[in-house]
Amino acid sequence: MIRIHTTSNLSVGTNILLDKNASHHLRNVLKTPLHSQIQLFNDVGQVCEGMIIELSRSIVAVKLIQAIDINTESPLDVTLVQSVSRGDRMDYTLQKCVELGVNKIIPIISSRTVVRLDERKKTSRLRHWAGIVKHATEQSGRVKLATLEKIESLENWANISTAGEIMILDPLAGTSLAKHTLKSASVTIVAGPEGGFAKEELELIKRKKLSTPVSLGPRTLRSETAAVCAMSILQALWGDLA
Repeated sequence: MIRIHTTSNLSVGTNILLDKNASHHLRNVLKTPLHSQIQLFNDVGQVCEGMIIELSRSIVAVKLIQAIDINTESPLDVTLVQSVSRGDRMDYTLQKCVELGVNKIIPIISSRTVVRLDERKKTSRLRHWAGIVKHATEQSGRVKLATLEKIESLENWANISTAGEIMILDPLAGTSLAKHTLKSASVTIVAGPEGGFAKEELELIKRKKLSTPVSLGPRTLRSETAAVCAMSILQALWGDLA
């Protein structure tokens, strides 16, 4: 069944007008016919099945028929601090990590980050990434959108208070993530850029944050692969990936 995120309150028996982007996606991309049944969900965990009762060039209206009691969110509260990578590589990381259950994403710029963004480009990228997060949430059956924070420098992020356990992905770390003993249900993964974090940056993170370097095995993974691998390990060992 097609799933659409909405910011509206969902109450059985009421009609919901979809926003411009959702309407365009249903009408022009998915070619969804009138009277199709779809599923809507919002930011507070409400999920309803509904029927499209109006489908025009300017309006898509859905009548809510049945509330659905479902929870597909992981028991792990995972934040991803991800160094910005180029183009489709960043899209891939965000898409797959959302599918795997990440709750918050903080894009960062470090000294070896290849991508250089002015304020206009930062705004454009964040808008694009928000779409990636939204569509991955809809496709994967999750009931809450991951939070996408503004792009930070590594130095700024290092000075922000962080709850729970922090793990830096480092191929030279002596302990692998799979053999690590998780101490908290709230976890932050810090993934570096292509070429990894500079030595000074690793020292900065360790000095500012109570963090643990962990590796992902004997092979060096690309920036866009590392976070996805770490999310898979976390969910398989301590989350809900069966």
